[in-house]
Amino acid sequence: MNQSLSIRAVAGMVLVAFLWAICFPFIVVGLPDAPPLLFAALRALLAGLCLILLAFTKGGRPSYSLRQLLILAAIGFSYTGMGLGGMFLGAGKLGPGLATVLANAQPLFAAVLSFFIVREVVTGRVFVGLLIGFIGVVVLAMPEMEFGNARFSGAVYVLGGAIGTAIGNVLLKYQAGSDDIYWSMGIQLVIGSVFLGIASVSLGEGFEID
Repeated sequence: MNQSLSIRAVAGMVLVAFLWAICFPFIVVGLPDAPPLLFAALRALLAGLCLILLAFTKGGRPSYSLRQLLILAAIGFSYTGMGLGGMFLGAGKLGPGLATVLANAQPLFAAVLSFFIVREVVTGRVFVGLLIGFIGVVVLAMPEMEFGNARFSGAVYVLGGAIGTAIGNVLLKYQAGSDDIYWSMGIQLVIGSVFLGIASVSLGEGFEID
């Protein structure tokens, strides 16, 4: 069944795409002044606390079962821990343009995972569109890749982050409707920041921020 999108919905999607596209340039600007995983952890913590504060102002209090909390922890690990970790580690080894292109493989990963986890039907037209987009990513990325060099490892980080984001998106869809989205996103971001902080300490990044 065809569903028409409102102008507001289209504008929202364009805004999200724009904000997603400028992530890597801003990450590259900040990386010389902070270790990547610590930078990612602080970013996630700040965003999570802002969303939780917004949730408080809207009223209501979260009420989660143990199962829901475990799902939020899994979202925090995949969406925020893997997603932001891969983005921040990879951005320093790739140009922001190429990193953004590689990160856009995420919709294809999410579509495949959605089919197996939440049994979401992917139409042939949507699948072909995603596949063409993924082929475009490969075509643009391959000329600059050489196995074992810094750019290759950066690409692995970014693609790993894209897979983590895809897993998190599918889990969010699985969780959808059971609670307030502001609480869910805020809590998972804070949980993800803890994972990133632990990874930063484990790798001995230090706490020096210029």
